[in-house]
Amino acid sequence: MVGFLLIGLGALRSRVGTGLEPEDAPLGRLRQVLPYFPLVATALVAGYSGITGRSLGNVGVATLALLVVLVLARQFSALIDVSRLTVELETSMRRTQARIACLRRSSTLDGASQAGLAI
Repeated sequence: MVGFLLIGLGALRSRVGTGLEPEDAPLGRLRQVLPYFPLVATALVAGYSGITGRSLGNVGVATLALLVVLVLARQFSALIDVSRLTVELETSMRRTQARIACLRRSSTLDGASQAGLAI
């Protein structure tokens, strides 16, 4: 049953991220939390089976372990993306600051040359 829920959530996730929004648009709260629903559902099933004394079995334990690994992989992927974007932003800021400094020097020189011509 949990497997079918995971497949359904995967299909929903693929429909949500089909490019209907611009890439720069901030993610909504639901889209940020959506990947964790299968993990929460599995944890609830594992908790229920622990409370009732039923065993998850090898497949259930393997599924739970796989979900934990997949969520951790997603987190590391997001961390790598954020690090890459931070480096790109810092590089862009340095270029922009250098360009602004160059434009300031250029406008200062132009102002000085125009003042010399006016005399």
